[in-house]
Amino acid sequence: MDVDGETGTIQHHPPPPQRTQYTLHSGPPGPGAGSQSTDNFFLPDDTNIIATSPSTSAQQASSSGSTGAVSPPHQNGYTTSSSSGPSVQNNGSPAPGAAGPGSSYKSGSSGLLSNQPPPEYWCSVAYFELDTQVGETFKVPSSCPNVTIDGYVDPSGGNRFCLGALSNVHRTDQSERARLHIGKGVQLDLRGEGDVWLHCLSDHSVFVQSYYLDREAGRAPGDAVHKIYPSAYIKVFDLRQCYRQMQQQAATAQAAAAAQAAAVAGHIPGPHSVGGIAPAISLSAAAGIGVDDLRRLCILRLSFVKGWGPDYPRQSIKETPCWVEVHLHRALQLLDEVLHTMPIDGHRTLE
Repeated sequence: MDVDGETGTIQHHPPPPQRTQYTLHSGPPGPGAGSQSTDNFFLPDDTNIIATSPSTSAQQASSSGSTGAVSPPHQNGYTTSSSSGPSVQNNGSPAPGAAGPGSSYKSGSSGLLSNQPPPEYWCSVAYFELDTQVGETFKVPSSCPNVTIDGYVDPSGGNRFCLGALSNVHRTDQSERARLHIGKGVQLDLRGEGDVWLHCLSDHSVFVQSYYLDREAGRAPGDAVHKIYPSAYIKVFDLRQCYRQMQQQAATAQAAAAAQAAAVAGHIPGPHSVGGIAPAISLSAAAGIGVDDLRRLCILRLSFVKGWGPDYPRQSIKETPCWVEVHLHRALQLLDEVLHTMPIDGHRTLE
């Protein structure tokens, strides 16, 4: 990944393909033949090579009872049959879509962050044109660890959200033109308990608001827009990091509550106290923390084709022609747990 931080937009390029030398042997030499011939050639590292001997093919055909190849069931372009492990590209990184059904919520060496059962849906996706939501919110079942958001007109369902099928009587020419370039869109992959990776399948870049990428780039949360180039595959959300941020803000709020209680009791004069008695103020104001601020940690925003920020005429994602907002439900579960430990005024259970 090549990151170029200019002003407000950080560019994320796909890694360049690397050339690896392979040697092919033409087979064992026959009687009277000379030395075994070899052929050397180069292929990009992301090229999959499957070598099948004639005897193996014959055995597979006879065992299946048919001479024709039978493809395994597919879901959104990826096989749903189980394998011995996730596929890995030659560069060592897991291939896009490698996380298969049932791979989520398996505790690693550090265990799960919560004992709650996983939510029924691991994310929900809302589509917007400018500042208006178009269509219903699309929910992705936890049984489907990846979701594709594209510009085609096929009926949405399962793990595919087709934006091309959504109508809007107030659609602008700008949105109409931008929608034509969404194409294959993006794929979001759920990994582990709640990490999310993004694969740009479109021929055009997408622009992402991600607190995780902000931190990785050394920027303040919400300070940057990240331009993800076609074919790039990049992590955009880290659940453990998000949980740590929640806990840090909870500690800040609790410290503010303790200071406020002391000021009200007259032990410590508050900044607006009269005679050592401070007027009651909301904890949210004292700590500078609100529920909406914490919810933003659990949300990804993504604009197709058009960017926003200091490098563009659009200052907000709500000025872009077509974009989506992704709510991550496992993170919201953890946030609900944290909020129960924070005496924030007006606390309500998150959906």
